[in-house]
Amino acid sequence: MTTLLHVRGLRSGYGAVEVLRGVDLEVAEGEIVALLGSNGAGKSTFNQTVSGLLQARAGRSASPVKTPPARTTARSCGPG
Repeated sequence: MTTLLHVRGLRSGYGAVEVLRGVDLEVAEGEIVALLGSNGAGKSTFNQTVSGLLQARAGRSASPVKTPPARTTARSCGPG
């Protein structure tokens, strides 16, 4: 089965605060995955880091799926 997302040792955060500490995740083709956790657990930080909106401090993320280049929120939101 094809691996669609491969994350190993991912570390990320904001300023001096490290939110993700060595996250590992592998998602194969056909799998359905939910990222669950309480407020402040790092769900959004994980998604932003894997999508390239936030720079990882360590580790790596790989996906054979081609995605469009990351855009800033201001550019991606249309009028209204």
